[in-house]
Amino acid sequence: METMNINMGDFGNSQKRQMPIVLLLDASDSMKIERRIDALNRGVRGLFTTLAKTRTSAVEFYVAVIVFKDKEAYIHQEYKPLRDMQWTDIQESGCTPLASALHKAKDIIEDTSKLSTKSYRPTVILISDGYPTDDDSEWQEEMRRFTKEGRSAKADRFALSVTGAAKDVLKQFVVNEKSHMMDVEDVSMIIEFMRWLSQSISQASTSQDPNKKSKIDDLTEEVHKQAQEPDPDFGNIDINSINFEALM
Repeated sequence: METMNINMGDFGNSQKRQMPIVLLLDASDSMKIERRIDALNRGVRGLFTTLAKTRTSAVEFYVAVIVFKDKEAYIHQEYKPLRDMQWTDIQESGCTPLASALHKAKDIIEDTSKLSTKSYRPTVILISDGYPTDDDSEWQEEMRRFTKEGRSAKADRFALSVTGAAKDVLKQFVVNEKSHMMDVEDVSMIIEFMRWLSQSISQASTSQDPNKKSKIDDLTEEVHKQAQEPDPDFGNIDINSINFEALM
């Protein structure tokens, strides 16, 4: 992959507030079909690289990545500043333990020792290509807790259903299905979905009120419109090569 040096030294001061981004990513065995996992990894790299290049005096991006596969979700990337992250691509295997992923994500968002009470509203992104393999009562209860209780209920929540899988599950995750959920058949649209989100978060971070993202009526329409002008570099830069020196 191409490498890139970005000097962020003119950025930082202690007045910046956290802008949290939490990813819940399905890496079950079916994600190897049509190389979905490759598109997902590229999309995540592109998201992080876009945020790393964003010039903003108001926020500092904090990220966490939770991967659900096999029998239990695990924290692939601990919640920390983007500048401190060392990314490794996700590998697919096993089942789709969504309940565990929701539980771990909620633990992060509700933990005020990590995610400051003064932080901006979290953005939470859920991507899956299959129905949960947990007991129905288990994932339904975790979904209810995540979307109805505490700080996670107030988060900006987006969902991507890959090849129409578990749409009835994922639509429970979002407030507005049309503006915050998308169903993709073409694997390349995973990348476009992440590109659109990266631009949306980046633009919000430089606005007068980073808690307010641009309102849209139809997420699918917006992403497909963007895809007409593809960015071949998106996700093809090594995030670990970015130079965050002197970022405070």
